Amino acid sequence: MNNRRSFIVGIKSTRLSLKEKNFLRKYRPWGIILFSRNIKNIKQTLKLTSSIRQIFNDKKYPILIDQEGGRVNRLRNIISFDNFTSEFFGKKYSKNFKEFKFFYKLFVDKTSSLLKLLGVNINTVPVLDLRIKGKSSVIGDRSFSHNPKIVSKIGDYCIEFFHENGIGTVIKHIPGHGLAKVDSHHFTPTVNKTLKYLKNNGNENVSTSTILWSLIFLAPFCLYQEPWNNLNPSIESTIALIYLGVFATGVAWLLRFHILTKAGMVFQTQVAYLIPIFGIIFGYLIMDEQITWKVLVSLIIIISGIFMVKKANKGIQNK
Repeated sequence: MNNRRSFIVGIKSTRLSLKEKNFLRKYRPWGIILFSRNIKNIKQTLKLTSSIRQIFNDKKYPILIDQEGGRVNRLRNIISFDNFTSEFFGKKYSKNFKEFKFFYKLFVDKTSSLLKLLGVNINTVPVLDLRIKGKSSVIGDRSFSHNPKIVSKIGDYCIEFFHENGIGTVIKHIPGHGLAKVDSHHFTPTVNKTLKYLKNNGNENVSTSTILWSLIFLAPFCLYQEPWNNLNPSIESTIALIYLGVFATGVAWLLRFHILTKAGMVFQTQVAYLIPIFGIIFGYLIMDEQITWKVLVSLIIIISGIFMVKKANKGIQNK
């Protein structure tokens, strides 16, 4: 990535100032995002994006935009998309799928064509937030629906259609605005939901489906390798299988999500790093496996990694 740094910046006006050029050369951000203040007309914007790419000597340098349609229209100085809200397409999807697909494909194609004329290659869509009654209006008609299945399906079409046009996409918002009662651009929202609610609305379902699909794909290979009529399991192997299913998978899975809910993703990831450490200890205690110098070096590397992640996370939290 040519030593670019992991951040994106905006610029002040319709052309780069000398200070901005020096900043881009010195700090080399991963990409630049355009807003309405940067866009006067097609010719001016193309000149701006070309001057940005000239600094990095990269014809594919990432230039992003928030071009959703509706009230989030960074191209308002060129064209109006006021009526083409996400809500509009969500309702069209529910009422007449064929019409939805025709109009939405046309909308994305025309938007992509215009973005290419401007020199923009990434659009920060789709908006995957749910529209929830009584919550902040920051989303409102920017959401496709209150129904997560509809939001997910239209989100897939959005990504597919933009990619067909050679425009990259960025899903948003993470975390979502849906349940927030205030606009996080101005205030810090607090969402008070129970663990039961969170479990019933996504996280565990995704991970559980991963296990189920793994089982479906691996089962035929297992049956081919070891046909059922050749199996003669002992009592010990049956007990071991039940133990693995109930404790090593079921209970461990529940514990994983408990840690994730209470302590967050970073800590949960660090717990995952500890798995090989305990595997080595139990292997030594129970199965008489030898702990060689290579194993010890590996343990030191793992522990050092956990320490660095923990230290970096504390630094981020203190900023």
